[in-house]
This record gives sequence, structure tokens and C-alpha cells, in this order.
Amino acid sequence: MKVKNRASNVALKAMLSLFTTSVIPVLSVLLVVAGIVWAVDVNIDSFTNGAYNLSRDTVGTSTYLATASSAIDGYRFMILEVTQAASGQISQWGVNASSGFISLAIPPGDQGKATLQWDGNDNSTTIDCTTGLGSEDISDSGNNTAIVVRVISSDNVAKNLTLRVYTDCSNWRTLTRSLPTVGDSNLIDIPLLFTDFGGGAGTMNWASVNAVELEIDGTLASGPDAIVKFVKATGEVYEYGDLPLAGISGLPVGQTGFSSSILAARHLPTNSGLRLGAQLDTEANYQSSVPANGDNNASANDEEGVVRLTPDDWDTNGEGEVDVTRAGCSSCYINGWIDWNRDGDFEDTNEQIISDYARTTDGTSSRIFNYPGGTSFTDVRYYARFRICAAIDTCDSPTATGVSQGEIEDYAWDWGDPPLAVTLVSFTAAPAGSGVRLEWETASELDNVGFNLY
Repeated sequence: MKVKNRASNVALKAMLSLFTTSVIPVLSVLLVVAGIVWAVDVNIDSFTNGAYNLSRDTVGTSTYLATASSAIDGYRFMILEVTQAASGQISQWGVNASSGFISLAIPPGDQGKATLQWDGNDNSTTIDCTTGLGSEDISDSGNNTAIVVRVISSDNVAKNLTLRVYTDCSNWRTLTRSLPTVGDSNLIDIPLLFTDFGGGAGTMNWASVNAVELEIDGTLASGPDAIVKFVKATGEVYEYGDLPLAGISGLPVGQTGFSSSILAARHLPTNSGLRLGAQLDTEANYQSSVPANGDNNASANDEEGVVRLTPDDWDTNGEGEVDVTRAGCSSCYINGWIDWNRDGDFEDTNEQIISDYARTTDGTSSRIFNYPGGTSFTDVRYYARFRICAAIDTCDSPTATGVSQGEIEDYAWDWGDPPLAVTLVSFTAAPAGSGVRLEWETASELDNVGFNLY
């Protein structure tokens, strides 16, 4: 039976639970904002406008002022300084507006610096730190806490990224980070917390900013390349998991969702790009989802660091095996859990399958583990969680929240075809007055008692 459902008239963050002995013919709920304040991202540049390319094959500096609607206050000043030009080839610093990124490409044998200034209509290498942006509030009235730089490619040549933010020429702050290696078609989010900015002079006021300057220093070694997707000020930036919260609709029959304390576990990935697999994105909160992929976005699938090895053989010898890939690791520790009895925690016998596994280099390692006797691998789903961190005893719990660096990855691993309580055909959301109207349609429902909306 197909069942159509709608949502209207329930406050945001409230939970609606309807109970019935069979199916629900119509459910209508509207989600509205009820006194909850959300941080609003302040875009500094998304590089979707103002295409231009600077190039040099000799030592010296080239500049260009672009009119760019995708940049804060509508202008972007580009600077390319070549400090070493031994190769006879061209160094480039340019915006690809159709793909939405800015790229630096310096040939092997050459070195240089690439700089962006956002300081209004100012065609000068001297930054206008007094009136340039007209006292822009990038803090969103105090709700934003960091500037995120998304890097979508960065070779293994050493280079630094520096951000300078000015209230005026006497009050400014700066922060420098090493750019991690990021493979082509992958991405890393680099959060630069307001509280980590130092140096400069005076007192920085994030609610009154007149200039922002980003520099990629490619003078540390020859031939650096990097591509930046966007620069934005945003609210809390963490790396969360995305296991299904207890009570969520659509779980396989016999499967229990997880508590909010497990979903609230998070890392603050501020430094080395330490991660499982190739990619790492950040989010403001956990993204509960039945297939445990809710924090994936259109740009990245960052649950790709752990792979089951020969899963069809797990039920033959009492052992399972996984490959775990790590990056940004000079000293790191890996932990992993599988909820074998499907009770919504990782606290039972043999459920921690990896415990502070120490590594000192990037790479992939195979880990073999035992599972409890009687574990079934016929038409069943098991949820798994893996964590990587820079210090021992910091991410050896599935609920730890105060973890600096690293990543959480959650997985829904199926054997066969687990029976679902609800098979969903469609789900849509659209603005409706002061809220959001949700509509969904199910193809089938098995012993379903209702739907919970969070």
C-alpha cells in the first residue's frame, strides 16, 4: 500500500509521534522557527564570478582588481608574486568561475606567493584596512565562530595558508596553517577559529571588519599547487558522525537507533588534516540518517576510510577484517566499534573491534577481529563507527566530544537484504509561510507505529 504523508504546524526541534496499529493515511506537520537562533554563514568568496587569470614567467608581481559578485562587498584584488623563476615556465593564479574555485599553479623549480585581498574597490597592493569593507559584521551578531577554507586539491609540496582580518590598520589578527596534501577530486575543510587568531595588533572586532587577506606562501619549496573552493565565516564547525537517532523512521526490523550522546560525539579538525580516507568536511551538528551517510554533501563522501574485506566470509571462521586508510598522520590512533546485538550502543562483548591502534605514517592497514558467537550474517544490518585522533585515550570512546583533530566515520553495513519497516518512495520539503512543509510517500509499511519528526 502506498501512503501519502504531509507535515504542518509543529515547532522546529519538536518531536511528533503518531501511533496506529496499521498504516497512517495522512500526517500533516509544519516546521516553524520557534525562538531558535541559527548562525548565518557570511560568504567571503565562492569564486563563482569574476573569472581572471594572472600569469608570470619571470620574477616580479602581477595584480588585478576583479568585480566579483561572489566576493564580499563585490570586489576581489588578486596578487601573484613570483620570487624564483628558474624553469622558464608560467606560474598562474586564477579564478575558474564556471567551476567555482581559485587555483595556484607554480612550476617545479619556481617559487612564489599568491594573495587575495577583499577590501572594496581598491586597486592597490596596500590593503585598505580602514574603510574597505564598510565595517562588515562577519560574526553574524556573534553567532559565527570561525572562517572555513575549503581546499579541493593540494599537492605534497610544503606551503602555508595565512589569513589576516582587519578591523582597521591598528586592530587586526592573523592565523597561519600548513596546507595538507589533498588529492585531486577530494576536499578538506580547514576551520580557522576566531579564538585561534593572534599576532597583529590592537583588538580585533569580528563584528566590524574592513579587510580580509588570504595568502598562500609557496616560497617554502618549489612547484606548489593548490585549489580553494570557498572562504566563508560560519558557526560552530566540527566533524560529526551520522548514525540514525533512536526512533527515526525507516530502520531495518529489529534494529535500534542510537542515543543523542553517541550522535553528539565530535572532533574539531583544526590542524593537520588528520582523517580517515581522503576527505574531511565539517558540519554544525550531527546529521542522523538511516543509511549513516547524512553528513555527505554534493561535494564529498567523507565516509570512505574503512572498507570491509571479504564480508561474505565473516560468518565462516568467527572473524571479520577491515582495511583502514589514514591521512595527515604523523602520530595517530584509530578506534572502531560494531553494534553486534543492534541495541543502539557499542558497549557489549567484542563491540570495540579496534582500540587505540597507533600509526606514525599515512597508509592503509588491515585489522582482524573476533565477533560474538551466534552473530548472524543473513539479511541483517550492523552499524559501525570509526574514529581517528592525534593522542592516545582521546577518541577511544564512541561518545567523546572534546577531541582536537581527526574524524568520525559511521557505516551501515548490510549482509543480504535487511527487512525495512518502511519503504520510502519520495520525500520533499518546500517553504511554507514561516516554516517548511514536508511531504513523503511510502511504498510499504511493516508493523509501523508512526513517524517521528525532529
